[in-house]
Amino acid sequence: ISGSKLMHLMTGNLSHQIEHHCFPDLPSRRYGEIAPRMREIFDRYGLSYNARPLPQQVASAWHKVVRLSLPNGWLAETNRRNLGRQLRKLARPEPAALPA
Repeated sequence: ISGSKLMHLMTGNLSHQIEHHCFPDLPSRRYGEIAPRMREIFDRYGLSYNARPLPQQVASAWHKVVRLSLPNGWLAETNRRNLGRQLRKLARPEPAALPA
């Protein structure tokens, strides 16, 4: 989560999750000090360092939860023309086949 020092304090430094996982024994108040160096290392090796404002991070998390709660392939099969049929399929799923 990106934001001000107050935001970091209010979230218990949750905004520095990457630093926490790399250095779990480091006191959380020190994460902000090493964050710029961590970003530099991530950039150097082409790794993604996701830091966005709180509303964007929450929306991203909910998007993933909703996407993962749908049946496999449901999004790939769904378009504007068959949306109604696909929604009915979610409401009344087909019974699973019994094992032979």
